[in-house]
Amino acid sequence: MDKRLEIANQVLTLFRAQPEVREAVLRGSLANGTPDEYSDIDVTVDVSGHNNGQFIYKAIELMHSNFDVCFHDINSSMVPEWYILNFYLNGVPPFWQVDLAIDAQPHCTSFGREDISSVQDPVGHLLKLWVVCAKHLARDPELNQDEINRALVARLDIPGLLDLPATKKMKAILDEIERRADGRFTDVIARCNEAHRMVYSTG
Repeated sequence: MDKRLEIANQVLTLFRAQPEVREAVLRGSLANGTPDEYSDIDVTVDVSGHNNGQFIYKAIELMHSNFDVCFHDINSSMVPEWYILNFYLNGVPPFWQVDLAIDAQPHCTSFGREDISSVQDPVGHLLKLWVVCAKHLARDPELNQDEINRALVARLDIPGLLDLPATKKMKAILDEIERRADGRFTDVIARCNEAHRMVYSTG
């Protein structure tokens, strides 16, 4: 069995056992049987009848208590319309993050943009953005670099970074993230470096 399906089933079992959860469902390419090596684990947790904004904090606690989570993040651009948490696990490829959508009807907007900093680590957020860009480049090496420049280069003060080709740019960014990181990120950063060596030629 695909290791991602094992992780997904563990996540589903964990959340289905919570009293607030009406249903937990696997979505995306894993559910459709069409994943590639870069596909992540998409799970929707329905807590209808409860405050899904407040459930964010319980979801984070549950994931850290039951999985070897390196760090978590939230899709901040979607808050408060959508709550999608990202969990990056030690010991697996960085592309295999668990994306947990916390849904409810009615949707509660109690978690707003002013709350994002309470669940988001600055270094982890940069590393999440790096993984997203790396995945898109791995799937399409000819991809325009606008995404990397907007999501990462604009946030970092690295001389000459903008002029580098994509693969060297991504390595320089990862090196800077590693310089800023503490020991919690060691495993995931090592796996990012391994993925970079395997997928891209840095010359």
